[in-house]
Amino acid sequence: MKKFSYGGTPIHEQVRDDLLDQIQDGAYVPGQALPPERKLAEEMGVSRHSVRQALSSLEAVGLIEIRHGAGIFLTASATDDAVVRVAETVVARGGSIPKILEVRRALEPYVARLAAERRTEENLRAMAPLTTYTRSGAKDGSPGESTSFHREIGKATQNPVFDGVLRILISGPRRAESILVDIPEERPVWERQHLDIFEAIQSGDGPAAESLMAAHMDAVLEAARSVQQNHFH
Repeated sequence: MKKFSYGGTPIHEQVRDDLLDQIQDGAYVPGQALPPERKLAEEMGVSRHSVRQALSSLEAVGLIEIRHGAGIFLTASATDDAVVRVAETVVARGGSIPKILEVRRALEPYVARLAAERRTEENLRAMAPLTTYTRSGAKDGSPGESTSFHREIGKATQNPVFDGVLRILISGPRRAESILVDIPEERPVWERQHLDIFEAIQSGDGPAAESLMAAHMDAVLEAARSVQQNHFH
């Protein structure tokens, strides 16, 4: 049984880091069920509450999926070292929305270019209805999610590393859509940009998709920085 220290780092963070290590070491394979919460708590000698908090952190960045009534499952491609390292940074160091968007700004234009060059008809069918923000499922007044649009672009590269890294960056409480609560006027602008990006990918125009995604991410990053600054004043 692993010994956890009750001084300094909170127990649930130690449990989370231990689970991350196990995932990286290949203790679980994508699609495999993890032990239930009760068993994890017994094996680690910690409370179920600490395990529940640790699992919530891993679910927030897309490394695991908690299916109520079915179990806890490792998501596809999560054992890829690059994906796990991104997850470690996001959950352990509390990356702010602007910091995460800076990484996305560097990455996603090239991802969009590759998607335009490699997308399949199946990719396009999945992407087409996702350019707008869903109205359902938002419990905090936010407009819902359209991060699945960006995720589908990652899938269209046919590169599982891009898919996995984007899944981590666009998931959880620091997703970019959350700032639309403060700036709802940006919503139709972003949706129009999504549609333009989709049309470039659909037409196979890599340079246009790359340029349009860069402009979109610039707009989202600028908005996030503005919202964060306003919250500190």
